[in-house]
Amino acid sequence: MSVQNSLEIALSVMKMLPSHTSKEILIIGSSLSSCDPGEINTSIEMLKTHNIRVSMIHLAAEVRMFRHLCNETKGKHNVIVDDVHFKHILWSLVEPVPLPNSVDASCVKMGFPQELEQKPPFTTCSCHLAEGGKLNAKGFFCPQCNSKYCELPVECKCCGLILVSSLHLARSLHHLVPIKPFIKIELEEGSSAYCYGCRKRIKVPAENVYFCESCKKHYCDGCDIYVHNTLHVCPGCAVKRDEKR
Repeated sequence: MSVQNSLEIALSVMKMLPSHTSKEILIIGSSLSSCDPGEINTSIEMLKTHNIRVSMIHLAAEVRMFRHLCNETKGKHNVIVDDVHFKHILWSLVEPVPLPNSVDASCVKMGFPQELEQKPPFTTCSCHLAEGGKLNAKGFFCPQCNSKYCELPVECKCCGLILVSSLHLARSLHHLVPIKPFIKIELEEGSSAYCYGCRKRIKVPAENVYFCESCKKHYCDGCDIYVHNTLHVCPGCAVKRDEKR
C-alpha cells in the first residue's frame, strides 16, 4: 500500500474545507511498509499546514513512520490486541476533537445547495477547475454566486460561502448537544417497571432500571446503551416535544 498516495487524495478534498472545521484522517491497516512515490515528510508538512489530523489503527505492529506521521499531525497511533480492543479504539476516535474558541466559528454563514442537472453547455466544477476536471451536467450550485461543486461540504472559492447539506448538521448535532445520562434508580425487590423504549418488563433486582429526569420515563440496560451510543435521542423526550406542538 502507499500511505502517501492515500494522504494526497484525502488532502485534495480536505484542503478546501473552511478553517473552523475539524479535519481528520483515520487510517486502518496491517502493512509493515509503505511504497510511496516521493518523500512522505513533504506530505506531512502539507497536512500540518492545513491543520489536518491523522490517526491510525494498526492491526499488526507499530511502525516508526506511521507513529511519526500521527505524532507530527497531533493524531493518535494505536496497535490493537483483539477485536474488542479494536472496537473500543474505533469508537474513541469517532468522537470529534474539542476545538478552542475561535472567532471564525462564532457565527458561520452557510448555504444549502441542491444537486441540479444543468442544460448544455456543460461546465467543470470549481473544485477541480485548476486540475482540468471533466465536463459534467450535475453539481451543487452555490445559492450566492452560482458556482458549481461536485461534492459537499466545501467553502465556495468565489464568494467564501460555506456549502453544506442538512445531513451534515444532523450528524454533528448530538456531539454539540449530547443527551444527558439516565439515572440508575433502585426499586423495591420483587417490583417491576416497563421500559419505555422496548416496552418490555424490567424485573428487579435481576435487571437495572434507568430513569430520564426530563420525560420521567424508565429504560432497561439495553435501551439505555442504545439511546446514548446509537440513537442519541431520548424517545420519551421526543414524544413529549411533539405533544407540545
